[in-house]
Parts: sequence; C-alpha cells; structure tokens
Amino acid sequence: MEALQPKMLPDGWKMQIHAGDSLSAEGHSLLVVLLNSNGRTIGKVGADRHWTDNRCIADVFEVTGSEVRGGYGPTLYDVAIEWATLNGLGLVADRSGVSAEAERVWQKYLTARPDVSAHRLPDGYCVGPEAEYGGGEWYLHRYTKEENLIPAMARFGQLEIIYDDEIEDMNLYM
Repeated sequence: MEALQPKMLPDGWKMQIHAGDSLSAEGHSLLVVLLNSNGRTIGKVGADRHWTDNRCIADVFEVTGSEVRGGYGPTLYDVAIEWATLNGLGLVADRSGVSAEAERVWQKYLTARPDVSAHRLPDGYCVGPEAEYGGGEWYLHRYTKEENLIPAMARFGQLEIIYDDEIEDMNLYM
C-alpha cells in the first residue's frame, strides 16, 4: 500500500503549481512541477481545464502531459488532483493517450486509494482516442481528493503557487 501513496519531499525540494485564468507555464492551465534542491526538474504534470466545449464536463481538468522520474508520479498526480478538486470538478486522464505507467497510477486511484474518489463520467462525455484503445474502467471516471498535500507542503515551505504569473501568499493554503 505504501507504494501507492505519495512520497514526502526531501529537504530543499519544492513543488510548484502554475495555474490561472490565462495559460500558465508551458501552455497548460495547470502545471505541477517538482524541483530538487538544485532547482532541477524531477517531474511535471500538465492539465487543461475544460470549459463549455461540449466534449467534456465543464470545470474538469484533463491531464495533457506528464513526465516523472524517481517514483514521484503519485505525488505529482495527487497534487494535481487536489488542485483540480479545489478549483474545479477534479481530474481525468489524458483523452488522447496514456502511458503504461500512467495507466497503472489511474488504476490504483480507482481501486486502491481510499483517499481518492472516483466519479463515473456520463456516457458520451470526455471521450477521446484513448477509449478506442480499451482505456479500461479507470478511463471512465473523474477523480477528486481532499486537500492534504497542498496544505502540508505549504506549512513546510515546500510549495510555491504561481497564479496568473503572480506568486500567491502561502498562508491562504495552510
């Protein structure tokens, strides 16, 4: 069960959340980045918010790219899910394609993470090419999670939130 849980960050590491009404870093409306003590990127998860595009549910965030190493995937995804829950209706997997590693993370969210809630999507919503490849039951859900990592990281000085290119006061997130 421990392998399914997010890792706490080593001393000197920082999680950044780039978000806002305009596109944030690297063209995403949400970008979660993990930096080591030397400022090197260990991983990132990007997501875009759906509005009223009739393709997906308004206010749900869709993962649009990720790259993670060192076993910090669940930590980055957990922070992305918390932010997407705090600011919308949660997070869905990339509708265009999912790596085998990411598929395992989504499957664990569906079946083995009691702190993450899976909500079945209405038929015909949030469908993309991944569905044609047999995305699995995990693909048919949006995921929400109560905040616990965001406030913990804020309290320990390991979080920086950049909203519309302005650094937020971390006291708002503790």
